[in-house]
Amino acid sequence: EALREIARRLYKRIAALGAQLEETKKEVRKLAAENRRLKANQQPPPERVKMPPSAFVPQGEVSLAPRRPKANQQPPPRVKFFGLGDNAHSIVYLIDATGSLIDTFPFAIMGLKRSISELKDAQSFTVIFFQGEDHIEVPPPRLKKATSENKLKIIEWVDPAGGNVIPTGLSNPVKAITRALQYQPELIFLLSDNITGQGRYEVDQKQLLARIEHANSRSRTVINTIQFLYPDRLTQWGLKPTLEEIAEQHKGQYTYIDGRELGIE
Repeated sequence: EALREIARRLYKRIAALGAQLEETKKEVRKLAAENRRLKANQQPPPERVKMPPSAFVPQGEVSLAPRRPKANQQPPPRVKFFGLGDNAHSIVYLIDATGSLIDTFPFAIMGLKRSISELKDAQSFTVIFFQGEDHIEVPPPRLKKATSENKLKIIEWVDPAGGNVIPTGLSNPVKAITRALQYQPELIFLLSDNITGQGRYEVDQKQLLARIEHANSRSRTVINTIQFLYPDRLTQWGLKPTLEEIAEQHKGQYTYIDGRELGIE
């Protein structure tokens, strides 16, 4: 009976979040329509100067050029995700999509959608999910401009109803983190409930921290971390939560989100 009551409350909350999603989509569509209207009223752009092919990075490749603001550039816009805020022009969201989140994944995605919807045109971003030793990036695989159209497409792509990402397997985030750092973003948001995993995919905490430190030695990306719903099991043995260690080592912020903050307890 207790389990049925928990399930009833959970699905009631999911339904409410679904209604919020529809409102978010409406707002993004309004922004897209306004953006198209403004562009239609603009003067025609000047004739473009032809550039050699070498001046462009092919769509499927990753540009390793640091994405840092120039001296005369405006300060980066603010971005927030599950209460953590920072200023950045380029952002990568790294989201745990392993089997342990199968019942709570919609709540992680709702927070992700809200954060994406609030990004500004001056920002660029991408979303990478990790499960097992694999990673799934929202296409196309590169940093995308945070235009109204792009935000709407990505909000729809990450929706669990689309079936593009289904939580499964165990956690080994090394490849996903390495991939994210290849973009040399100014900021990474890393969300997980058990970042070191368990069983055949379990990663030693010290080894994981060392590999992230090595991968981030060039760009010095700030990494904000979110421990999602369940405490890090390594604290049972007196260790500091791995995500807290990552945030401290990479000049970021750490937070623990429990069920009460999501309204499911």
